Order: sequence, then C-alpha cells, then structure tokens
Amino acid sequence: MTTKEFQERSDLRIFLSYFKPHKKLFVLDMVCALTIALIDLAFPYLSRWCMYELLPQNAYRTFFTVMAVAAAAFAVRGVLTYIIGYYGHTFGILVEADIRRDLFRHMQKGQMSAEEQAANEMLWGDPFFRYERNHPEI
Repeated sequence: MTTKEFQERSDLRIFLSYFKPHKKLFVLDMVCALTIALIDLAFPYLSRWCMYELLPQNAYRTFFTVMAVAAAAFAVRGVLTYIIGYYGHTFGILVEADIRRDLFRHMQKGQMSAEEQAANEMLWGDPFFRYERNHPEI
C-alpha cells in the first residue's frame, strides 16, 4: 500500500484491508467462534428441557439420546476451540506481519512530514536529552 493510499483511506478501512489476503483463515475463525457460541447457548436450554420435561415423564431413552448429543457437541466444541487457538492466532500473526512490513517500508522511505519527524524525534531521540529537556533542574 502506498503512502497516498494511506492518506486517502480511513483507519478502519486500512486495518480491514490487511484481512483480505487471509480471508479464509478469518472466516474459519469466525465460523468456529459462532458455532462455539451456539453450543454454549444451547446447553442451558437443553438441560432445563431435560430436567423439566423428559425426566418427569420417564422418557429415559430420549433423555440419554439428548445427553449423548450434548456430549458430542462438547467434543466438537473442543475441536473448534483448538482450531480457534491455532488458526485464529496464525491469522493474527499474519496480519500483524503484514502491518509491520508496510510500516517498515514507510519508515524506510524517509518521506515524513514535519509533524511525523517531530513525533519520531520525540519517541526515538536520545533518552538523556529527552530526560534533560523534561527536567531542566538537573
């Protein structure tokens, strides 16, 4: 991305542009997170339904079938949590690497405005001189 493109776009649009090359990982991560959320939301409803409907009616076969489905859902939840932990973090690392690459290219160009140069000097200047400037009594 060029400096001109950075100046013309909003911050959010620039940030989201880094997601595009890694769209598949992002979609995988979001689908897994949504599925986990649905499983977590279904469990209280399912357990309430079993306790107040199935058990008082002595529908044990249905109860154990529902509990087997709930156990399978929690096994799937564990796999999805692993996918989020691995591929979700991989996605984050790739996006961060792209942002760092573009930032490094921008810094290497040396084409900074006076404001950028002042901010850069303030952040990365000699620490002793910054301290001395802020504490003139020394």
